Amino acid sequence: MKQRGSSMLIKMIRKKRWLKKFDGALRAAYEASNYLNHYSYQWFSENVYSLALGLDSAIDFDEEFYLSHNADIARAVKNGGLCCGYVHFCTLGKYELRVWSSKKIYEIRPGGPILGAGLAEPKNIFPLPHYTPDLSALPESSEKSLVILIPFLVDDLFFAGYTSFFNDMTLIFPLFSDVKVIVSNAHYNEHLLDKYGGNIQVLPFSDISLLTVKPTLVYCFDTETFFQAKQVFGELKRVVYYCQDYESGFYPYGSMYARSQSAIYLSKNIVFSTGILASSIESKGLLGDDVNIYITSPKIEPFSVKNVKSKKLFFYYRPEFFNSRNMPELILRTVIDFCQKHTGYEIYLVGAVGTSFSQNINGTNVVILSKLAKDEYLDLISSCDAVVALIYSDHPGVIAYQAAASGIPTVTNTFEIRNADFIHSISSNLVPFDPVRDSLVDKLEFALSMPKGNCDFNSAMYEQRSLLSFYDFNSKIIGNDRSYTR
Repeated sequence: MKQRGSSMLIKMIRKKRWLKKFDGALRAAYEASNYLNHYSYQWFSENVYSLALGLDSAIDFDEEFYLSHNADIARAVKNGGLCCGYVHFCTLGKYELRVWSSKKIYEIRPGGPILGAGLAEPKNIFPLPHYTPDLSALPESSEKSLVILIPFLVDDLFFAGYTSFFNDMTLIFPLFSDVKVIVSNAHYNEHLLDKYGGNIQVLPFSDISLLTVKPTLVYCFDTETFFQAKQVFGELKRVVYYCQDYESGFYPYGSMYARSQSAIYLSKNIVFSTGILASSIESKGLLGDDVNIYITSPKIEPFSVKNVKSKKLFFYYRPEFFNSRNMPELILRTVIDFCQKHTGYEIYLVGAVGTSFSQNINGTNVVILSKLAKDEYLDLISSCDAVVALIYSDHPGVIAYQAAASGIPTVTNTFEIRNADFIHSISSNLVPFDPVRDSLVDKLEFALSMPKGNCDFNSAMYEQRSLLSFYDFNSKIIGNDRSYTR
């Protein structure tokens, strides 16, 4: 009897220590749980303790299932850093879209919850994101303020699209007393923006609730940042979608494909990165009746070309999972097939992020290089006899047109309304390639038969810029003047 009483005392002491140790986390979980306002904190903490020990608990949550499918949380619980999976779920897990289960499933399937594996793995098990908090009721700012929403701010991705975007943004910074850049990914390098001005404040999206006034204008960079702007600020007339491609093409047909289309359709103000992109999206019937359109464009800057044939070839190569539109698999197959037919060449595949290696294919050196510094890039590409730069999407790309403008025979692909006639109208140095009907090896061989060094570029046809200045376009949005279009 005495031994039994001693055992109960030990259990009570352990429980008291556990509840004291994790009191802060438990209270945070209680505030975020479905039990707030229905049960007391004491009831909640007692039942969470039972859940953590694997005992009967009124908390409707399968602790074992959560830990078995979230290994990092299981380790933290085992190491004593977390009290249990449920507390993590309440405070973080549900926002991180962690997989979880209630206990109801046991009434229907005695074996409890299960996730498919292999081909049956439920990769699309999570809902579309919904962004909080709702800041639509914030007071108006007494001074003009700009919020810019971007997904990433990291060295490896800060070129091309990002630099073009911020180059345009600098044109309107003088309109605003306050500029905030809000980054979806919490890991960022704010110093990448130093060259664009000293009054830019960078915040993670998790701190967006720190805003105390409603911004005068909001710029978003892609589909998800558009929905951040829509769901957090609520007023689309002050939101501008800076559209650099038809993002639906990044996804298979399904929820995300439609979501990307919806971002375009719902937008009241859109900046398109090129005229052909705007025309392509307009042809799909996705633009709303009252949308304000502005067309900007990358500035194509020709470089000096070394006219002597070098037997060097340049391929724009992006093997990252998010760059399938650049057709890296086709590029590499073409390189291999070309090397089986021809010898004596040096082949460079340039543009990867963080990837560099080399191969020897049938006696030909093939070098895969990460993106180069500008001087190194220009020195290499200017020495090449031909360039291949593909982008199977509505955005025409930049590298192919820069190379062609400089006098290098360049193969680039057709896509929907960007047909061979359009490509030829921009430069006689461009070799149109139809990925469905043509052989890329054949097109490369044709490019190598062309003369090098004849500069030719129709900049107006490529750019199709709006006549209105970018500054005036944004000034009119701020002034709520919706009487203009492109």
